Amino acid sequence: MDSEPKIDGIPGLSSDLRRRAEEIEQGRTHSSDDTERACAADFLRLVINNIPDFVFWKDRNSVYQGCNKAFAEAAGVGTPENIVGKTDYDFSWKKEESDYFVSVDRRVMESDQAEYHIIEPQLQAGGRQRWLETCKIPLHDEQGKVIGILGTYMDITERKETLEALRLKNLVFDESLAANSIANLQGNLTELNDRFLRFWGYSSKSEVLRKPIPVFFNDSGEAAAILKVLDETGQWEGDFIAKKKDGSTFIGHGMATTVRDENNQVIGYQSSVMDITERKHFHAELLKTQKLTSVGLLAGGLAHDFNNILMGFFGNLSLAKKELPPGSPALTPLENAEKAMSRAIRLTKQLLTFSKGGDPIMEDISLGEYVEEVARFDLTGSNVKLVCHSADDLWMARADKGQIQQVISNLTTNARQAMPNGGHLYITLENVEIRDNSIPHLHHANYLKITIRDEGAGIDSENIDRIFEPYFTTKKSGSGLGLATAYSIIKKHGGHIGVISEPGKGTTFTLFLPASPTQPVPQQKPVVNALTPFKRAQNLLVLDDEEFIRIVVPLWLKHMDCTVVTCETGRQAVDLYKQAKESGSPFDLLILDLTIPGGMGGQDVLREILAFDPAAKAIVSSGYAEGPIMADHASYGFKGVLAKPYTEPQLRELVARILA
Repeated sequence: MDSEPKIDGIPGLSSDLRRRAEEIEQGRTHSSDDTERACAADFLRLVINNIPDFVFWKDRNSVYQGCNKAFAEAAGVGTPENIVGKTDYDFSWKKEESDYFVSVDRRVMESDQAEYHIIEPQLQAGGRQRWLETCKIPLHDEQGKVIGILGTYMDITERKETLEALRLKNLVFDESLAANSIANLQGNLTELNDRFLRFWGYSSKSEVLRKPIPVFFNDSGEAAAILKVLDETGQWEGDFIAKKKDGSTFIGHGMATTVRDENNQVIGYQSSVMDITERKHFHAELLKTQKLTSVGLLAGGLAHDFNNILMGFFGNLSLAKKELPPGSPALTPLENAEKAMSRAIRLTKQLLTFSKGGDPIMEDISLGEYVEEVARFDLTGSNVKLVCHSADDLWMARADKGQIQQVISNLTTNARQAMPNGGHLYITLENVEIRDNSIPHLHHANYLKITIRDEGAGIDSENIDRIFEPYFTTKKSGSGLGLATAYSIIKKHGGHIGVISEPGKGTTFTLFLPASPTQPVPQQKPVVNALTPFKRAQNLLVLDDEEFIRIVVPLWLKHMDCTVVTCETGRQAVDLYKQAKESGSPFDLLILDLTIPGGMGGQDVLREILAFDPAAKAIVSSGYAEGPIMADHASYGFKGVLAKPYTEPQLRELVARILA
């Protein structure tokens, strides 16, 4: 007996169970065999029922022959006696679970090999899904034949849920779209994810771990300020400038908190950072657009009336000059007045580019020689030397020639003013294919890239983000509309304009303009001499609500052997056209004002006339091009376009070309 294991050595037994075991052991020497077997069975039952794990045993057919209390309660049968004779299919777990349990039983019995650490699900009584770690061993009779299995399992649901939560937490940390990191109290990184490496341009964690937090900031003072806030409040959120491994920067939006242990003591910091550089650029572009829109609302409201007034000034000035004899002293002040009016027209056109009516009138144009011609003209009289280079195979651009002239002229003027003591202005034109997102807001397509670089004083960093704002200028004189105009024009063309500058080293503007999708061979427009009389007299009808325009236009055209009839309403224009057509003296050309307050405008008039006479020819004219009509006049049946204020030569040239 001395060699047998003591009951006290069995761990986990309660004092009552140990006392009962001692009683059985003390009575063993004077008990009968039956009594001894009964006591042993009683003791075994006590042991099994007090095991905290779940215990069961089955026969060769996987029919339950017994279990402990823990298993009986989990199976929902109440007491161990109620388990006898049941199979896995008699309980609450799913059929596929029961199938799996029986298949493992069969595998263990057929192989006569125990299986350990079997992880399996089980839908227990009460409907809760649990996870089990099971062990199954074969049972043998006295001859060593397998007669069943003995199984035990532990409920590892909480452990599995904890591990799963930890796995998900690690997954969130590692696979997050944000750059996640953890630092110790000394401010050195101890953990980070791959996104952090990508944002900051590192190739491996070993390059980053143990580095101090300020290394990853463009301004170490900013990093120190954030850590101070964290220590004081336990959390921080905001934007900052991050510095990459190669020295470049990006704008980050970060959130950080302190990390605490089980005693609520701060042991480190955790942070999450998103790269918001593109978002910031988008918001900056949106702000510019909103400012330009506000200017556009003002410009759009004034443009129509103002341009009609300018037409009156130009018309009367030109007529007054015609009445003076050559060499008259009055010619000089009149010509000076015309020059001043030309400046007013340029200012009005700049304002119009901000409005919805400033849509470009698109055509396929060759920019190489044209850009050089505009820049050279604007540098006339200055000591700035132009160096221009254009690719031999330069694509055609889809653009408004007049508006592009404004852009090049404004940028050239800026460069000339930035180099009062002389210098070089370099302009290059080349083809580029945009197939990625390297240029903000540009579609994947073909573009013409125009680079304009001067050797001037440059632009200070505090001003460079504002140079495209309307009315912003650092000059003592100037409207502050030149660069804002350029920005608005390029934007409406579906292009992009950017600037790089460094004080003392000059400024570079880069423009991207959409290339023509068809790339036609440029054709020269036929040269028309507006002073050459027509083969026969031409009848014109002019619709305009402004009286002085109805006076000036006939006087401008009288030397072209034209008879001009005017009217001030759309209904009059339609009636006059029909009467002339029916009388056998039809109008050869109509000049129709697009906007007639309170009545039919030029578009409606032409629509009704074309229904009556599909061969009718018309020019659309407006001081404020609303919608797409001025930008794409041909699609609406017009043969040409006159943007007010126009001059006598412009009118005569267009009329001659259409009627030639």
